Amino acid sequence: MKKKLVSIGLILTMMCSAVVMSGCGKKATFMYFVSESDENYEEEMEVYESLEKKYSRKVVFDLHNIDDTPEDKENFPVDGTTPVLIMLDVNNDISAMEFMCSDEDTLKADIEKALSVERTSESDED
Repeated sequence: MKKKLVSIGLILTMMCSAVVMSGCGKKATFMYFVSESDENYEEEMEVYESLEKKYSRKVVFDLHNIDDTPEDKENFPVDGTTPVLIMLDVNNDISAMEFMCSDEDTLKADIEKALSVERTSESDED
């Protein structure tokens, strides 16, 4: 249980990095973790590229190959569960997490959900 809490804490820390990269809430962020050892790696990459082509004006796409970046295995709950999606909405809140999912329709639905969230401003939160 303690390891899971640490993992969640690390996820939130890494999300802060994604927030900075995504332009402070102007776009949703699609963080996708893959491994070349995945049985359907080629298909996963085709789906990722298709989604990136369709949504690149509205979504920041952040691809992580955990074979190349072992720290991702330490910072995110992805080892043995790839492909993994962590979707941040336009307010940089986690709107979806998908494990072992490369289904294009499911991932599109997660993107659409993240984009449909009403954007809040800092003045709304005060």
